[in-house]
Amino acid sequence: MKTIKTLEIEIPVDGLVLSAFLHMPDVPAPPLVIGCHGLFADAESPKQKALAGALASKGIAFLRLDHRGCGKSGGDFKRDTTFPARLGDLKAARAAMKARGDLGGMVGLFGSSMGGAVCLSSAFNDPVAALCIYAAPAHFAPLAGVLRSSGDDKRLSPRFFAPENAFDLPDDPLETGPILVFHGDRDQVVPVAHGREIYERAAGPKSIEIFEGGDHPMNDPGHQALFLERATAFFNRYLNGL
Repeated sequence: MKTIKTLEIEIPVDGLVLSAFLHMPDVPAPPLVIGCHGLFADAESPKQKALAGALASKGIAFLRLDHRGCGKSGGDFKRDTTFPARLGDLKAARAAMKARGDLGGMVGLFGSSMGGAVCLSSAFNDPVAALCIYAAPAHFAPLAGVLRSSGDDKRLSPRFFAPENAFDLPDDPLETGPILVFHGDRDQVVPVAHGREIYERAAGPKSIEIFEGGDHPMNDPGHQALFLERATAFFNRYLNGL
C-alpha cells in the first residue's frame, strides 16, 4: 500500500487566496487530477475525498480545490461566485500545480455538477489527458431556472445570472481529450439529457455511464461504488497507462 500525504495548499487568484488539499502518493513525479466541486459544495465533497484516496493508492495525486468564497478559501460566496470566476480558479490551480517540481506532466480533471461544466470548459480551451464529469450541465439557462424555482437564486448575486457570465457548449466538437461522463437518469436538477448531449458532442475517446434511478447528489451506495471503480480505472488508464 502506497503512503499518502495530504498537503494544505494556497493558490493566489484575483487578489484572493484559494485553499486546496493535495493528496500526494509516495511515488516520484506522479500524474495529477484536479477536482472541482458543485455550486453550493466545497472541497469536503464525499465523492472527491473518496476518489482522492482511490487514485492516490494507484500512484495518482489529487487536488481538492475550494473555489473562491467556499470552504477555507478567501472571498464572499454570494459576491464572488460566477462561472467565469470558477473557471479562473481552475486555471490558477492548473498553473500552480504545473509550477511545482514534484508532479509529473500528465493532468486530469474531475468535476461534479457545475464543477463538471467548469472542467469541461477548461479542457475545451486547454485539453487534458483525462476528463471525468458527473451530472454536469451542458447549458446555463435550465440550471438558472432550477435555481430560481427552488429559491436558491437568493444565495447568488445578479452577476451570476448575467448573460455574459452564462455558459453553453460551444458549436465546435468538444476536443477535450478522453472523457468519461456519469449521469443519473432521475436527476431533477440537471436532467440526463445534458449528460447525453455532452457525450454525443465529445470528439472522444469517450464513454458514458447512466445510473438507472440515479439522482443529482448520487445518494445510491451502489452508484457510488460503481462511480469510484470506473472513474479510478479511467484515470489509471489514461494517466498511468494501465
